[in-house]
Amino acid sequence: MDQALHYHDKFAFPVYALSEVVRARFLKLLRQAYERGKLAIPSCEAELHAGQMFEYFLNDLARDKWVTYAKRPFGGPEQVLKYLGRYTHGVALSNQRILDVAGGGIQLVVKDYRRGGQREIVTLSAEEFIRRFLHHLLPKRFRKIRYGGFMVCTVRQEKLAQARRALCVEEEPEPVPQESLEVCTESDEVTHRCPKCLVGTMRSIPLPHWVAARRGFAVNNSS
Repeated sequence: MDQALHYHDKFAFPVYALSEVVRARFLKLLRQAYERGKLAIPSCEAELHAGQMFEYFLNDLARDKWVTYAKRPFGGPEQVLKYLGRYTHGVALSNQRILDVAGGGIQLVVKDYRRGGQREIVTLSAEEFIRRFLHHLLPKRFRKIRYGGFMVCTVRQEKLAQARRALCVEEEPEPVPQESLEVCTESDEVTHRCPKCLVGTMRSIPLPHWVAARRGFAVNNSS
């Protein structure tokens, strides 16, 4: 390149431009997975198997503004690498904590968090040691890096509800007061008069779950 690239002294990339790039890249990979048949679509979202409906779904995602989290680390890039290194290269048990291996038993140092993290020496059989160690092995496709994502406390309930609807997982209904039940059973069918001709009635057509959820409408999963 003949022309040098200039950037702001506080950041390398504008966060809004970065968000658009991430959105475009994500949607491109999502379309490729769909075209190659590698995208698992829940049975309750069967309409997405139609190519036209899936394109509408992608267009709906592209309309929103995506937010890419980009923040300057307090301690510089070295601090970030050290922080991530503790997870990517960490092990469940260091060699220093193993004191002795003899007679089919393993003696090691552990922390008793019920006593404020007090260190103790315990002896385990080989089978029990392996059983406990395997609890620290991550399942396939899981990663060691922690990320709150949709589980952060500010949006957890809302995002979990959307995830349950997308996965066709029903929530336990909350108890409805008796007075509410009486009001709901007064009319078996609700009709709406057409505002144009004032003669015909309008009929409600259910939206796809993902459209209703993104637009803030209540979704009935009883069907």
